[in-house]
Amino acid sequence: MNEDEEAIRTQIERLIPSKLSRFPKLVSGEPYGFDKWSYDREGRYCLYYIVTGGIVEHKKRIPMQELIKAASWFSKSGRFKRTDFQRLCPIANRDGPCGYAVAFRILESLSDRKIFSS
Repeated sequence: MNEDEEAIRTQIERLIPSKLSRFPKLVSGEPYGFDKWSYDREGRYCLYYIVTGGIVEHKKRIPMQELIKAASWFSKSGRFKRTDFQRLCPIANRDGPCGYAVAFRILESLSDRKIFSS
């Protein structure tokens, strides 16, 4: 991991869950909630979040490395579309399209805190 990626990782870990623990959906509905930071079965460090589907809760993940790629892309391009999510976050995308809203809200929050300004 290079210096820029390490800085992004540090900012994400400082942000979640202390300042951002709920991730509002992009349209409407109950927000997704932070569950934990942990390693998945393949040894990837991930953000786990909870999706409420009626009565049942589902745990989903976004690997930190994918969040770093998304944040790096966003800082350079100034955009983060669903197609960017699908390309940059294939594991999170496989877990479900709700990961796009979570990643988007994280990038939005980092941007609001001027993390990407030079």
